[in-house]
Amino acid sequence: MKPSATLDDLTLSDLKLLQTLLRTASLTSASLTLGWSIPKVSHRLSKIREVLGDELFVRSGNSLVPTTRMKELAPRVSGAVDALASLTIEEHYRPEEIDRLFTFEMVDNAAAILLAPVFASIRKKAPGFHVRIRPSVGRTIENFWEGSTDLAFGFDIDRALPGDIQSQELFKSRHVFAMRKDHPLIETLSKRVANSGAPEALPEDLAPYPYASLSLPRWRTLSSNIDIVWKHEIPSPLYIESPYFLVLPHYLLDSDAYALLPAELAHAFSLSLPITYAEGRPEDIRKWNPMILWHSRSQGDFALQWLRSEICRLSRDHAPVPRQTFKS
Repeated sequence: MKPSATLDDLTLSDLKLLQTLLRTASLTSASLTLGWSIPKVSHRLSKIREVLGDELFVRSGNSLVPTTRMKELAPRVSGAVDALASLTIEEHYRPEEIDRLFTFEMVDNAAAILLAPVFASIRKKAPGFHVRIRPSVGRTIENFWEGSTDLAFGFDIDRALPGDIQSQELFKSRHVFAMRKDHPLIETLSKRVANSGAPEALPEDLAPYPYASLSLPRWRTLSSNIDIVWKHEIPSPLYIESPYFLVLPHYLLDSDAYALLPAELAHAFSLSLPITYAEGRPEDIRKWNPMILWHSRSQGDFALQWLRSEICRLSRDHAPVPRQTFKS
């Protein structure tokens, strides 16, 4: 497929369409999110395909699946949307004029790993930026609808979000198995690697050891708490169940228990406590691709738009956590 149109024919709305299709995998959901008719979505997607010379999305069952080319373009599309949005916002709004208390909803890990690294940079540009952190207790969507939450941090557990809730991925990461440094599993994995085996811990490796579980509510009221990381049945007996990320490593120090934590958090604890971590397999545990969420009614709120674009821009500088190999 050779493009007869040029990149000059692409608009910011076209890039937002690609972002939305990546998230929703559906023309219908994209039309609801953007407030466009389905024919308009189809027409613009055809034009983008012509410009970029690729199908970009192909149908698989009831979903639209990104092509290899679209997957390669995804980070650049997000970067372009953030950059253009920031330029547009700052033409209308000066960050130094912000004098406002924002309500953010998040768990303790998000406050430490997602917000804290960007907070000082945002405050430097907007000294009047203040935040009240509200814990996530399973009413995130209702709080957006009621207007009591401005922004939420999380990761894609439930996958499906209502059409009026927008989201943007911050970066891609993973969960890892955290445990004390002299845990017997470390010797098992080290021997496996020495014999040319893979360094990933398997469910059968973990089965003899107790599991410190992170259990969090879903986005909606009345949804039961779920273990957020295992894709399948948990192979280990329960040691402790907690909604608090930051306390779990302390329960690992004097036991053979292990926990599944975001790699960034496990790595941070390994620098200050006798904690290490092991890799898992993608087929066993969920990725950790954190995102921010907001209600579509705030699209015209320039202060919140600028804030979102800054969080996304600063998060793109995130340094990936090195993989644990257990090589001597």
